[in-house]
Amino acid sequence: MLSKIYIVNLTSLRKMIVILFVYVIMLAINGEIMASEMVGRIEEGVLKATVRIETSAGTLGTGFIISKPAGDDKRYFFLVTNKHLIGNYLLFDGKVESYYDFIKVFCYKKDGSIQEIDISLKDKQGQINKLKVFPYPEPHIDIAIISIADELEKVRDPDKWSFDLSYLATNEILKNWNIDIGDQVFVLGYPYNIYSKSNNYPIAKSGYISSKIGEELIIMIPHKDKNDKTVMRELKGKIILLDGTLVLGNSGGPVVLPRGRRERTNSDTGRVEFTNISIDNLVVGVQSQSFTKAGISVAFSSEYILELIDTIFKNSQEH
Repeated sequence: MLSKIYIVNLTSLRKMIVILFVYVIMLAINGEIMASEMVGRIEEGVLKATVRIETSAGTLGTGFIISKPAGDDKRYFFLVTNKHLIGNYLLFDGKVESYYDFIKVFCYKKDGSIQEIDISLKDKQGQINKLKVFPYPEPHIDIAIISIADELEKVRDPDKWSFDLSYLATNEILKNWNIDIGDQVFVLGYPYNIYSKSNNYPIAKSGYISSKIGEELIIMIPHKDKNDKTVMRELKGKIILLDGTLVLGNSGGPVVLPRGRRERTNSDTGRVEFTNISIDNLVVGVQSQSFTKAGISVAFSSEYILELIDTIFKNSQEH
């Protein structure tokens, strides 16, 4: 009787060992998959698409390069940044009192070095170059786009990293990925002109989405105008509030999602499902200003970038 029990247990033990072995192998394979996907990582190309800016007035900030196919394996390249980095502009006043003469942008080369390029913002008459510089038409949307294709051509052997327009996340895309209040984001930029000495890479500051995606916000904020008088200003639009204060130099930087696998909403069933598809470092919006006392920062939705790009190309076709 004892021998029979022993044989049965030994057989069960062997089965358990086989099962355990298979389980360990599956864990190892899954671990390799997860490691290869580098969940939470910011891709190197995303860092290289983010650039440091210095204005002719000495202001420091950030921008990022986006691109659109132009046919024959060519692309249109644009720099996205803030209005207050191309001129004398206050968000709550909503007016660009005057534009800077130029901005300096530090671009990457394929050999790993950096080349500084000057981008003129004015035409020969000293006015803003309307064929090149495109502030968002709504006064209180702190976004500007600059065509930089000509300047990039002057960079010898440039490393042309950029965000394709498909990386600009609309509210619909964010909702499909169930991005909402509490989700982590990274703001890429050059706070206080801090950057990696060896490669000029930006600094990634972590934060969390603090407002409902897709809902237009109205913010009433006491603000000192240019005459040092405290006034109440209304800020409204497709705004994304971030938990965390951003500082000088972060302005104009992209707000990106960490890469990783997550759940998404099935468009056919409407149900939330886990998926093996990895979400990329999509651009949620453009960093603008911070409310230091509240500990929150304001980013404008990427939808504004897409709208402005669409307007730029429509106007170019008309002319």
